[in-house]
Amino acid sequence: MERPSVRSAAVPAAVSGEGNRAVPSGPGSAPAPSAPGPAALVVVDELTKVYEPSPVWMRFLLRSAISEPVVALDRVSLSVPAGGITAIVGPNGAGKSTLFRVLTGLTSPTSGSALIDGVDVANAPRGVRAMIGFVPSGDQTLYLRLSCVDNLAFHGRLQGIPRLALPGRIAEVLELVGLSDAAERVGFALSAGMRGRLQLARALLGRPRLLVLDEPTAAIDPVGAYELLGLVQSVAAEQGVSVLLSSHRLEEIEALGNHLVLMDRGRIVYDGGLAELRRRWQRPRLVLRFVGVDGGRGAAALLADLDVELLPQTDLDDAEPLAPSPGVGEERVVVALGPSVTAGSVLARLRPLLPGLVGVQEAEASLRDVIYGVLAGTAGRAASSEADLGPRASLASTGRGDRGATESGMASDGSAGATSRRDATSTRAR
Repeated sequence: MERPSVRSAAVPAAVSGEGNRAVPSGPGSAPAPSAPGPAALVVVDELTKVYEPSPVWMRFLLRSAISEPVVALDRVSLSVPAGGITAIVGPNGAGKSTLFRVLTGLTSPTSGSALIDGVDVANAPRGVRAMIGFVPSGDQTLYLRLSCVDNLAFHGRLQGIPRLALPGRIAEVLELVGLSDAAERVGFALSAGMRGRLQLARALLGRPRLLVLDEPTAAIDPVGAYELLGLVQSVAAEQGVSVLLSSHRLEEIEALGNHLVLMDRGRIVYDGGLAELRRRWQRPRLVLRFVGVDGGRGAAALLADLDVELLPQTDLDDAEPLAPSPGVGEERVVVALGPSVTAGSVLARLRPLLPGLVGVQEAEASLRDVIYGVLAGTAGRAASSEADLGPRASLASTGRGDRGATESGMASDGSAGATSRRDATSTRAR
């Protein structure tokens, strides 16, 4: 796919006191603040959303009830450039959907601010909605018993598009997403990919400045997803629309562009380009091919005191297959090198195994592995900080302590605490 031309209950990252603007520079390093660029269409500053427990009498009416405050967004700061595509990535419960709900005016933030083209989301939600085209996950916004035209006509009237201008605009967006031939087909007769196109057409109906797409390809087959994201790229490039998109399909993230925001536990742990993410976090890898020797056990023993890690043999599709000798088994060993380790030092340690070593190849880690490394490193630093700060941080994280400490993430003497893992039984917002 071608790229387009175009009050908080947690605490600052790494106890830095700089808020959540940070971009980690590598494993074990402290984040550094980054300011939004001058051409940013969306500017989010210290945005926090805390879901408070519902009254006891109301809980039986709710599908899910919480018994303690849940931090969905923790002092999030980011910017989205005008006319660009920004991908939001993170595990379930990271806060992606809550961020989108705040930006689209569907829920109010607890603190902080979010500006869309200079308009505050909390103070002028109607004005902000007029600038945003929102595609939620699934097809809940479509009336499947209505035709494509009738769906768009209904939403166009809700958006206040003049009645005389609406038919022409409907024809325009249907042509744009490739649904002109299915204009009179009802929603039930559309494939998942076509429904995704119809949702995109509905989002584009009001000529938005910003498209917010919450996992738009979750229920679409790979071919349909490829075509839908191609449309998104075309819209961003040709019409200058900014795109904020979340997805669990990392191959889509790599294809869409190079601006990535990585979220975990309601916080931003990385904000920058894909190339920079790989440069800072990807560890060099060697694929060692052994024939006739127990390479795995031998390498593990010989490399035990080096800063290396033996990895599972996955995500190595780029490695050229090696035809094993007849009747002789082949084994591949993947070695991730630490910062101070070179390929030469690894091969020197493996000298006793050299008679059976038939190939050495460098390999690039998948984006999934790189992101996993970032999240694992961030979680490890947070857990370490919590242990250093003692029971006060743990008390704030579980919500059983003083309400002020829980909501502000600050110790009683005013010093910052550290983000900690919540109990496995606590509920997290998506």
